[in-house]
Amino acid sequence: MPIVQTFVSIFSCQALPGAPAGSTETYHIIDTGLQCWNGLHIFYCILFSVALFGYCIVFILISFFYNESRPYHTDAFARLDCNFETHITLYKILITILGHFLFSERLQWLIIVIHILGSLNFCKMYFQYLPYYNSRTSVLFGSGWFIYLWLTLNILLLKALENVSYQGQSVVILIGLILMFPTVHQLRETKITKKIFSKKHDKIKSEYELDLYIHKLYRLIID
Repeated sequence: MPIVQTFVSIFSCQALPGAPAGSTETYHIIDTGLQCWNGLHIFYCILFSVALFGYCIVFILISFFYNESRPYHTDAFARLDCNFETHITLYKILITILGHFLFSERLQWLIIVIHILGSLNFCKMYFQYLPYYNSRTSVLFGSGWFIYLWLTLNILLLKALENVSYQGQSVVILIGLILMFPTVHQLRETKITKKIFSKKHDKIKSEYELDLYIHKLYRLIID
């Protein structure tokens, strides 16, 4: 999200090279003539913060309303109304902001852990909602999140073993990427089968629930 990075960059300050020891004055990393937290910089920070807040609200509203309301569309991108995009938008904004400030070496562990927790959350949400009705689209969407989780776990391993000399990590990552699609496909089919055959028909209380049930049964038969 380049716009979010632009808004957040106003807070990036550092001491000038050659500054006296113990000096508390910092200057913007791009405009080195702009002293931080003084006069004009405070005004810019307030202005950019308001703009960032407005930008986030607009994109959250767009993602909130960008949903298929009914499941029987033939479009391959038709999906369940679960506001998945809203969560993804909020997560992207959070990661962009945190990544801008957690760039120092001692904070790298924290940003890696946040990426792992985020990927785990979206993998869980994928199997909870199975948002896309089309089989290939759904598997591709889910594979993307599991690839994200696989990569973050390997980054954690690389970080933990950064002082150890070893080979083969790229091969392990590549094998995982190749196996991800068929694995997600099988897990998805198992999840759908379990949902359909464990559903008590007398518990279907609305036309929408009946519509969902029939659609999932139809996709299970033809896929």
